[in-house]
Amino acid sequence: MLAVLFCTCSCEEDQVEEVLADQTVSLKDKLTSAVVSETNNILTAAGLVGDGKADNAATLQRLINSAAAKKSTLVLPAGKFLVSNEIILPDNASVLGQGQQTEIYLSAGNAAGRNVLRIPTQTENVTLKNLKVNANQSQNSGARLVALYVTDNSSNIVFDNVFFAGGRQSGSVQVKGLNDYPVKDIKFNNCNFLEAGSTLLELRGTQNATITNCVFQNWANYVSNSPALQLQSQDNTQTSLFNNIFSNSYGSQYAVESTASTTKQARIENNVFNDGKNIGGNGIGGVFESSSITNNRFGGSKGLQRGGLNIKGSKNILTPNVFSDNIIPVTISAPEATPAVPTAPLPATTPQVPAQNATANAIGLNGNGLIDNRDVLQNLVNSFAARKQALILPAGKFLISNEIVLPSNLTIEGLGDVTEIFLSNNSGSNRKVFRVPTRTNGIKIKNLKLNANFAGNTGANLVTFYVADNTKNISCENVVFSGGRNGGVVQVKGLDAYPVSNFSVSNCRFTEGGRTLLELRGTRDALIANNNFTRWALVTAASPALQLQSQENINVRISGNTFNNTHGKQFAIECAAAYVTNSKISDNKLNDAPGLGGNGISGYYRNTVFSSNVMTGGNGTHRSGFEVFGSNNSIINNTVNAGSIAISPGFTEDGTGVLISNNIVKTKGANVGGVQLGGGKFNLNKIKISGNTIDTRASSGNSSAIVLGTYNVTRAVSDITIEANTIYTNAHCIRVQALAGSKNVYVYRNQFKTGFSWLGVITNTVSNIVSEGNTNELANKSATYSTR
Repeated sequence: MLAVLFCTCSCEEDQVEEVLADQTVSLKDKLTSAVVSETNNILTAAGLVGDGKADNAATLQRLINSAAAKKSTLVLPAGKFLVSNEIILPDNASVLGQGQQTEIYLSAGNAAGRNVLRIPTQTENVTLKNLKVNANQSQNSGARLVALYVTDNSSNIVFDNVFFAGGRQSGSVQVKGLNDYPVKDIKFNNCNFLEAGSTLLELRGTQNATITNCVFQNWANYVSNSPALQLQSQDNTQTSLFNNIFSNSYGSQYAVESTASTTKQARIENNVFNDGKNIGGNGIGGVFESSSITNNRFGGSKGLQRGGLNIKGSKNILTPNVFSDNIIPVTISAPEATPAVPTAPLPATTPQVPAQNATANAIGLNGNGLIDNRDVLQNLVNSFAARKQALILPAGKFLISNEIVLPSNLTIEGLGDVTEIFLSNNSGSNRKVFRVPTRTNGIKIKNLKLNANFAGNTGANLVTFYVADNTKNISCENVVFSGGRNGGVVQVKGLDAYPVSNFSVSNCRFTEGGRTLLELRGTRDALIANNNFTRWALVTAASPALQLQSQENINVRISGNTFNNTHGKQFAIECAAAYVTNSKISDNKLNDAPGLGGNGISGYYRNTVFSSNVMTGGNGTHRSGFEVFGSNNSIINNTVNAGSIAISPGFTEDGTGVLISNNIVKTKGANVGGVQLGGGKFNLNKIKISGNTIDTRASSGNSSAIVLGTYNVTRAVSDITIEANTIYTNAHCIRVQALAGSKNVYVYRNQFKTGFSWLGVITNTVSNIVSEGNTNELANKSATYSTR
């Protein structure tokens, strides 16, 4: 290892951007002459035989190892690739197939404990996409047959459109962490779990596991008392199970079970559990703590204990869910073999109205849009809530002259957008459509439109839905919120000491806001999932779509939403004047076709994960990327198409323990760095920047790929690791401009593709810069140096 020491000593004046020879400063990387031969980090598999007969184990292992070492994606062709032994997936392995047409399957045998793929302990950054992994149950008689085995203390593992089949005894897919050494940040998206002798997916000792839009079929075909998804033996924390389909054929032991351990802070929501044979294999059972199991639909097995919920533990939310004697209609379709790469933002869509089994029971309302329904609707709301009976509204346009106050234990439903409650024209201030007063508990709003009538109301502080402090268990599903002014169209205003707990909005649409669409203050365990946000900032351009501010928000989940900016210039999601803590912002699409800068994420966060968000369009700066203040945050697997990542310290403390990993970052405009560290009143330390692809070539001026110390305000930086990144720039790959006292910058195994120099030292203030194992393809192999 070569260590490069920059000390804070005096240098000659007028020495600006001087290119230093290697021998002068000992800045010599042994690998700078190495050149990677692949294009755009893609390697095509060569030497594999896809006839289903030849053994590909050695060849496939060699190809995967080679691609992983180069931080490249190995692309497999269509074919049936037999392997006689397990394939080990190392750090940074990335494999892409052509859908089910690319199948890796295990040779026939009778030995026990055979795996197709295995991820060993302490492995990081593995991605598999568009292929089938088959343990070949029909031709293997040995016990413990596994398609995929993931070992403890591994992290950042993603499976997208992967078909897992053919396991026996325990999980066909086994994720086995430990309480002290969990498997962290593992994700299964659009996957199919097809066949297992017992369980399809087994999770043990995981943290931040996400299973979304997956299909589970044909489990327990050998051992009937097996669940489809088993959480067991070691605790699983922050497990997210969204929008999946479980279709039982053989199992009699729940579909999801937590046993011999506790599943904590889980979100099991918007899933379909079907049991056409009525044998009880579509329920959820076991020990859970502080978990939300809501908005799921259970078909078949009604009346059987294992066909519903049998939950032990405390602080769980178990309503609402839907139970039916008949199975729930679903469409199970395999994704296309080679999915197209999106080139433009997805259009905004109106949420689909689910089939209605209930009949309207509201009497006395007039839906002609002219008659005031306020008193009649308030009486109906009070009466039905007192009886704990759902109030079902018919289609119609129901005008109200004043707010409706929602009491505890209220369920109010409509028939979709055709059921609209809207506020009458007026010039008064502080008008609302629905208001939830303090200390209210248990409200559900579903399938209707609430309209504060932005066009017909000229007064300030126009609000569609207002939730006061010290309330809990409020959910909104398939609701259109429209027409607010000055503040949020929807305002949730808790206090640190009296928070709003368990507030959720899912499959809703937020639109027509003079400023912000959704405002959260002082919440705990809020869920914002699968919603559509559009047309905010119509009056005040410097407004975000979703504002978290003034009071702390704890354990917020913002997932699967689409933001389509038309007017805003102030990010899409912003946290101001208070922290967001222990939260997750993931899988959101943030679009800014006009290029105004209204599709970024900004603010003060602690212990929060930002993962798999895609920012399309934008103005090329942090307003179309990330601007994150605070400590112990992770920014992983995001795509920033025209923006940057800026990291700054917290309110009153240094920014520390930040991970920036496996992101794609492209900037544009003048003087925009790709990843920038600095700003605020305090310093930055223990920052890891690893596995990213950073491209600032579309920017001009001082637009280095990684900037250490300067973002708005120059700060000191210490213990910075820059590892295994791929960098394209017209400026410096790494630019150092920091305050005195900066130290310990470690530059390992990066690929410097284009740029003026791999390292530009602007201020002579950083001690101990270590460079090792980098691949330098620049014409200038040396560093540049200047004094200020």
